Amino acid sequence: MILLKETGRPELVYGKETKEFALEHEVLITEAELLLGESFQRNVPVGKAISDGMLIRRGSRLYVEVDNDHMSPSQMREKWIRYGDIDLNDAILLICHTTGRMRRLMRSAERVKTVVFFSRFEWLRMENVREKWIDWYGKRAEI
Repeated sequence: MILLKETGRPELVYGKETKEFALEHEVLITEAELLLGESFQRNVPVGKAISDGMLIRRGSRLYVEVDNDHMSPSQMREKWIRYGDIDLNDAILLICHTTGRMRRLMRSAERVKTVVFFSRFEWLRMENVREKWIDWYGKRAEI
């Protein structure tokens, strides 16, 4: 069971067995899958890192990272180093909850700035927005 808000009834979570501290993250990855309308291959190796998910979009790999506020910007910077060199045809999508958090993580992503895109769960829920992510420079972009 997982408590998604500070009050209210706990939610039952069905899926692969995982440690209690990682349940919320697993739920967020599933929410990202549902909002993007595509299933991910989970825990995909990228260089020396493991992405939360990967899907094929327009013939290219899209690695998905779902932020749940547990990694510091310096830890994310280390993760980007472990990612290694990403093929310029592939991309990374980092999904955050708040704009402030997204901006902080953007500053830590200079190493992958040519292939990384950022979004928020709120943006992914918006039906009237075509491009629901921005590039490292803060401009709406197509993946």
